Amino acid sequence: MTVNINDHVVRDERKTRIEMSQSTADVQTTLMADVRGIVLTLKDATATTPLQDRLYRMIDYAAKRFDWYEEQRFKILQVALALITVTAGLSGFLANVRTSMTRPALIISFIALVILLFTGLKLMQLYNALRGIKYPYREIADIRSWYFKYNFDKLPASLSSDETKAAQEVREVAAAYKTFATRWAEYANTDSFFIEEDLQQVFILQLLQSYRRENLERMHLVLTWGIIIFVSVAALAVFIYFLS
Repeated sequence: MTVNINDHVVRDERKTRIEMSQSTADVQTTLMADVRGIVLTLKDATATTPLQDRLYRMIDYAAKRFDWYEEQRFKILQVALALITVTAGLSGFLANVRTSMTRPALIISFIALVILLFTGLKLMQLYNALRGIKYPYREIADIRSWYFKYNFDKLPASLSSDETKAAQEVREVAAAYKTFATRWAEYANTDSFFIEEDLQQVFILQLLQSYRRENLERMHLVLTWGIIIFVSVAALAVFIYFLS
């Protein structure tokens, strides 16, 4: 009897994914029950307005703090683009004056430019490192009032010129809206669900803040050391040039 190893591998991977999915669902169910128990122990759990006002302020601050980290990351991205531009300009300059420089000075100068270019490219890589990743919290969160991915994923953005397809696209959007309204109504009709959802939103924003802060620190580190090494090597090249 011939055993197909690939078939076994595929079945094992599929089984693992199913087990992980079931495990994640169990974690989500347990977590939501625990959080609901915590919320219901609050002395003002029935007076939701004061609590939600507080949560709205927390969400507003957390979102602004997240935006601040994004702004700082974007500023360093602009620095990275400037470093790459400077590298291109200095490369052209060195190419024009290479005949008047000694070989060691020229080699070290180009090494300095490589360091500058690498610093710019590494900063761009770090900036884009947070794009398109799958965050773990999405497996347990359900902020259906705040983010579209908890209600639908991909919907047609442009209406087709074909009437049949266009009608189907409209039905897809209508069905997604009905699903959203139904899911939102589940929260609206259940005591404390909106408070729980707002708590999730605050926590998620804080998580995203932490990811951005860590990424920003790494970008600062790369930029600092890149500039220090570039200046040191460039100074060495200038010293060798005048020495010779």
